[in-house]
Amino acid sequence: MWAQMVGIIAPTGRLSQWATVLNALSPNRNLRDFNTCNPFELSAMEQVLFVQMLFYHDQVLPILIEHLGRLPPGSRIGVAESCRLIAQSLGEFLDHIQQAGPEGLKMRLALRSTLEKIAQELGLRDRHVLVNAHLRREIFDLPTGGPRSRSRVLHAERQAVCRFEQLTDLGLLTKDDPTNPPTSEVEIRKARTSWIWYTTKRLPEAVDVLRGCSDLEVFLRKQWIGYCSVGLPKASGLKPVTEPSQLARFLDQALPVVRRQIGPIQVHPWATLACVFATEAGVRFELDDVHELLVRLHADPRTSDAVRLGGTESFRGRNVVVPAEGLSSVIGLLAEA
Repeated sequence: MWAQMVGIIAPTGRLSQWATVLNALSPNRNLRDFNTCNPFELSAMEQVLFVQMLFYHDQVLPILIEHLGRLPPGSRIGVAESCRLIAQSLGEFLDHIQQAGPEGLKMRLALRSTLEKIAQELGLRDRHVLVNAHLRREIFDLPTGGPRSRSRVLHAERQAVCRFEQLTDLGLLTKDDPTNPPTSEVEIRKARTSWIWYTTKRLPEAVDVLRGCSDLEVFLRKQWIGYCSVGLPKASGLKPVTEPSQLARFLDQALPVVRRQIGPIQVHPWATLACVFATEAGVRFELDDVHELLVRLHADPRTSDAVRLGGTESFRGRNVVVPAEGLSSVIGLLAEA
């Protein structure tokens, strides 16, 4: 179910092109040999890719990260605090959801139902209180941090724990107490299996990048890799790419993975994989940098026959036809002119 939610499994039940992209990041990992490879530990490239996929498919997650970024580094977050933070994040997502049509209505109803159930489990008299932005803010701005239930808040836990574990896998949270790190195997195992998390030093700076762009789609196209360079320890210190020939090299590396047997190439997965490959080499560029390069090559009379853009106007709907040998040869035509 989770793989379907993030687009790894297509609606048909088969592996999607994103599964192919994901497999391309770990060609040498033997996920069946647990002695040499931990299948639950993400590589740097996998972390970068999952930031893109999780943020797009679970838009509550960026809101939750903003709340976490307001906490001091090293803050301890237990189950009760995680439930409070997720209730706030779900409510704010409901406040700003813009999707129209039946799908948008279905999402709003599901969110309202979840928030009402959480309110009931918290013992609030009005089950609609978490749906209302003003009332919700009054409750959670109390000096005590909001209501506390004597029993488990199961609906909030189901929403919170999975997301907090995902943020730990991405390196934005940690399970080890920074003031008292575990030293023995027993302590390490206890920390890994507990529902206690700690904010990292990088989180506030990463949230500043995220907060600087109000439109999530624009953020994913223009600041995704920059955010990863700031927020993810495994992807830190990336240097910007400025030369078209450098972009072309990583696009050519990704081309065999995303090329179809029949039909044009989808620009979005191609550009995404190229961006991820670049992080492994210690450099960065964004999805829009790839799109701008393809648009420029498509419009230039010297290269317009080699690079032909089609599809819809939206970036995710774009497709392109390029030479079998890749873009480096096309960039070479511009250099010769």
